[in-house]
Amino acid sequence: YQRRVHGDSMCNIALSDMLRFFCKFQILPFYNGLDAIKYFEENPEGVGLVLLDLEMPGLNGIETTIHIRSFENTKHFKRVPIIGLTGHEDEEVKKMCIQSGMNTVLEKPIKKQDIID
Repeated sequence: YQRRVHGDSMCNIALSDMLRFFCKFQILPFYNGLDAIKYFEENPEGVGLVLLDLEMPGLNGIETTIHIRSFENTKHFKRVPIIGLTGHEDEEVKKMCIQSGMNTVLEKPIKKQDIID
């Protein structure tokens, strides 16, 4: 499976490096939600995990999640795990992420143990 990291922050780059090193994931970054959705729709079986920054340009992480979940439902595909990445500590933001279809939300900065868990 290929793993996708979305967003252009240094935290996301460090996270992708951790995933590549500790989990042996293949990382193919996108810098906006529209590109991520396009790739996912063209390769839904080849994506094993989606990481979405909540503040991506274009469509944000929540909007991108809603599109991915809608595509999966329409095509009857198995749901890919989606993890949101945020710098916000606000529980309302995290609640909105889960309601949009994300499996979980991690707060930046991400620690190695967050990835292992």
